Amino acid sequence: MGSAGTPQGSVISPMLFNLIMIGLPARLNSIYGIHHSVYADDITIWACEGSDGEIEQRLQEAVATIEEYLDGTGLECSPDKSELLLYRPTLKGRPPKGYSRDRAYEEIQIHTKNGRTIPIVEQIRVLGLIIESKGTNGETVKRLVTKVTNAIRLIKRVTNKHQGMKEANVIRLIYSFAISHIIYVAAYLNWYTAEKAKINALIRKAYKQALCLPDSTSTERLLQLGLHNTLEELIEAQQIAQLERLASTRTGRSILDKLGITYHSQQGGKVSVPKVIREKIQVPNLPKNMHPELNQGRRESRAKTLLKAYGRDKEALFVDAAEYPSHKSYVAAVINSERKCISACSIRSHNSEIAEEVAIAQAIIFPKCRYVISDSQSAIRNYARGRISPEAANILLRKAKLISSEEFDERYIIWFPAHTSCESPVPNLNEEAHRVARGLTYRARDGASHEATGEEAWRERDRMFRFCDIIQFYQKSRRIFPPPSSKLDRSQEVDWRRLQTRTFPNPVHLNRIYPELYPDDSCKQCGMKQATLEHILWQCAQLQDQNAVSSERLGARWKAALISSDRQDQLWAIQRAREAAERQGLSTAPGAA
Repeated sequence: MGSAGTPQGSVISPMLFNLIMIGLPARLNSIYGIHHSVYADDITIWACEGSDGEIEQRLQEAVATIEEYLDGTGLECSPDKSELLLYRPTLKGRPPKGYSRDRAYEEIQIHTKNGRTIPIVEQIRVLGLIIESKGTNGETVKRLVTKVTNAIRLIKRVTNKHQGMKEANVIRLIYSFAISHIIYVAAYLNWYTAEKAKINALIRKAYKQALCLPDSTSTERLLQLGLHNTLEELIEAQQIAQLERLASTRTGRSILDKLGITYHSQQGGKVSVPKVIREKIQVPNLPKNMHPELNQGRRESRAKTLLKAYGRDKEALFVDAAEYPSHKSYVAAVINSERKCISACSIRSHNSEIAEEVAIAQAIIFPKCRYVISDSQSAIRNYARGRISPEAANILLRKAKLISSEEFDERYIIWFPAHTSCESPVPNLNEEAHRVARGLTYRARDGASHEATGEEAWRERDRMFRFCDIIQFYQKSRRIFPPPSSKLDRSQEVDWRRLQTRTFPNPVHLNRIYPELYPDDSCKQCGMKQATLEHILWQCAQLQDQNAVSSERLGARWKAALISSDRQDQLWAIQRAREAAERQGLSTAPGAA
């Protein structure tokens, strides 16, 4: 553009660019078989159907369309920054008969209007995601190793096993400077088994360094600390979170449809709630950390609070749905604070989420209602997004005139933890709504239980969709050993984690790692060979004579201390371990290996 220009990083630069490029997507959409993405000043074009000749023709037409569109705008494509990637993943197994690896004579070639050939590259980088032509991820793994190694060096500068930053803060640093890079790319690449193993080893290495644990620490014991996630768990959490995000917007759903992903329709088709109705529906934020098995205390506390606030409120309605024994229909029931069923209906559907949405819709249109209490997170989340099932939408549309009137008060949809028992002077109206709904299905006649337990009780209502909820579920579900008390110093934290992972200095452990420095693995007290950590802590005969306590009782107390969150128990275990190491002639410096 000659001497004209805009300041680097200014707001006007992307605005002018978008004004110029606003008509380009429509032209690219008119080319059959061509897909595109425009982000800032990067235009990505790809084709994945047809023969090599057809792909070459379509890509060439797309390049010509872009160059033609840019004529007269003062912008032009940069041949030096343009790249062509031919994605041909390496074949697994024996190549088919007649297969030839040499394709240079018939390779796809794309040219600019000036006659320059766009260079073919082995890999491209799109928004930080590296895609390799052979379908492998070697370069991505290499870069992740570099980033994690740099993060480990950073950790060594701010903490060690004697002093410095404490464990909780170090874990945050590891997540921010190492794990975040893995999460960014993990869910969008096809990983080979060997590549997954390398990434998982990289994750474990980072957390071992953060905890000042040796590299030989058992993977099983490290997992039992409940501090980190495997690559597979991170991929699952990121994919679900991204699918939920895309499903919440019209543009996102369009992208999913183009990719052939039916995630947003797996719970049935959804329709948009009209704006005039949506403005009268308020949904407070759903609380976090409310897993039915891992956060039972938080659920009971919330249930008690809600019953105290709305249990006797005449403007509060409790709703629930129950399945018929035939598994083809549901009953939706609504009760008031007087435990009376004021509305009920049957819904022909295989999906409980639809029935929960219908129950909420029935309560919304009730004249004297102000608060709708439901135990279905998925149904409430759909109302918050403004996308509900046609069955529920039809109920609201029939009362659209009433809902949109000024006399119609706003409705608040509030989540109540399902199947939660709590001590409260107010009856649990959520359980009462559940009982009424099940009673309407005639389940009592079949002798069926009125209480759903285990996964069946919360599988649909409390389906996890947040990234943090999913990764915390995996961490907490396998956590056996609690974190160190916040009142312990850094050296005590390190010793506590080494005791939990059985890597605390002992003759056998040191002899295995440093055979030249510690050639003798026998006990210095009783002379027994193979002096393990258990031996020096409570099995040694000399130790039993001094304490006059049986090894069984001492061992039981020791195991109980390792799974205790009490500061005194942790200090007792740490002090006893340090004294045992000192008796064996090992270093007694805090946290010494």
